[in-house]
Parts: sequence; C-alpha cells; structure tokens
Amino acid sequence: MAATLTISTVKHSIAWTYGDSTLIAPTNSSGNLSGSGSYTHGTGVGAANKLYATTLTIAGGANTSLDLSGSLTTLGDAQVFTSVKGIYIKHKTSAASSTLSLNGVFLTQGTNSILTGTTPTLVIRPGYALSLFGSTSGGYTVTNTTQDLITFTNNAAGSIDVDVVIFGEG
Repeated sequence: MAATLTISTVKHSIAWTYGDSTLIAPTNSSGNLSGSGSYTHGTGVGAANKLYATTLTIAGGANTSLDLSGSLTTLGDAQVFTSVKGIYIKHKTSAASSTLSLNGVFLTQGTNSILTGTTPTLVIRPGYALSLFGSTSGGYTVTNTTQDLITFTNNAAGSIDVDVVIFGEG
C-alpha cells in the first residue's frame, strides 16, 4: 500500500497571567509562548513520511521496547525510521503511585541523543505528557541495531496505559 502522510498541525502552547492583588499597587505578569509546525509528505525540512501511533498497556513491573527500525506498522505499512522529527508520549494512568521511565539506545546514544549521562532515564508522572518536535531536515537519527530502541518501563505494581505518536523519515 502506498500511503501519503500529511501532518497539518503539531503545537506547543502556554499562556499565563500571574498577579498579586494584595499589594497596594497590584502587579501582574502575563505572556504567551508557542511553537507549531506542519509537515508535508516527503523528506527534508518540514517533511515526514513515517508515522507510528499506538496505546501501550504495560503490566506492573514490566517494560516494552519500540524498535524504530524494526517491526512497527501503521495500516499494514512498515514504519522503518531513519530519523525522528516528532515524538509525543502521554502517561494516561491516573494512579499516583505509577511512574513511567523512558530509556533505550535511541534516546541515549549518538551525537544527537535526547538524554545524556551514564544512566539516563526520563520519568513521566501519571497524567503528564512529553512532546518534542522540530522541522529541521535531519531530525534525531535512528541507526539500525545501535540506536533504534525506546524502552518504556512501568515502575508500579498495576498496569499503565501510554499513548505514543512518533513521526519522521524513513
């Protein structure tokens, strides 16, 4: 099947107002920061041609890995990534004792790694999400067998659900 990928909007946004009305001269601060992008089908700046989206259910104390250059499929099409331009991960479980740890060679090895250090791990608390995207031509490199796994570890006794969306080039 020949599929075409178009991502119309990817967005980060925060708007705030912070004030203290108890002062003689009330003060406040407000602002807005946002970033957005869109991607057409293809490769290069502002383009992507691979997409993987799923909800993972991870048993208590267990882990699962996504092989970005291996067995991922979307609508029957193999999603073999050579670079990642965007990733969204949401820890959907609300139990306060459940935490999700992310590690794996895609996140931690290579010159463009997302995490660095001797034992890097990113912890996502219940109800929180991580979103990372950009429109440069290269993205985060995926190298088969050496830099292609993202490991999701459930540090709790009960199972957790995690939404995952990854897009990029292949």
